[in-house]
Amino acid sequence: ADIARKKSFALNAIEKFFLSQKIRQKGIEGIVCAKGPGNFSSVRTGVGIANTLAWFLGIPIAEVFDTDVLENEKDMEKFFRDSIARGKRGMIIEPWYGKEPNITMKK
Repeated sequence: ADIARKKSFALNAIEKFFLSQKIRQKGIEGIVCAKGPGNFSSVRTGVGIANTLAWFLGIPIAEVFDTDVLENEKDMEKFFRDSIARGKRGMIIEPWYGKEPNITMKK
């Protein structure tokens, strides 16, 4: 099997979501990425996927914190539109874990 043809679980889920919502690439104005805090692997994976999609689609990306999202629950559409307006094309979001990563050393 050609490994380059296989998609990750996350990318398959994103593709299925786009199809189910009838979202087309041209309809995506930007990406809002919650950069953390959170679990090291989850934050790193999510931020990596968001950066890659924004770069590939040539759209702006904006960073927010998880707490920003929770504070703006009442008007999420405005929050996302305002965030995208602050975003930039080619910007790279860096993950923020809220503490030093806890990486186990080999024994």
